[in-house]
Amino acid sequence: MQWYVRPGDHVAAGDPLFRGDVLTGGCVGARSVIVHSPVAGTVLDIRVGDGGEAFHGNQLAVIGEVGLSPSMFGDLPLLIPAGAHIHRRETPS
Repeated sequence: MQWYVRPGDHVAAGDPLFRGDVLTGGCVGARSVIVHSPVAGTVLDIRVGDGGEAFHGNQLAVIGEVGLSPSMFGDLPLLIPAGAHIHRRETPS
C-alpha cells in the first residue's frame, strides 16, 4: 500500500488516495489498483501505513472536517467497502 495523501491534506471526491495490490483469482495473481476518495474533506488519519497490509472491512483512513477527532469515528468502516462505488454498465445483448 502506498499513500498519495497525508493527514492534514484536503481531498476532493475522486482524488487518488492510495495504490494497493489486490489478490485476484483465489490468490493466483495480484494486480495494482488506485483507490479514489468517495468524499471531499480533510484527511484526518491514516490507519494503515505505507507498505501495510489491509483486509476486507479494515479501516484505512478518516476523511472529514478539520476539528473533528479521528477517535470520534471508533471502529466504523471509514471508506466505502470495495466495489460499493463501482457502477457497472450493462452491455446490450
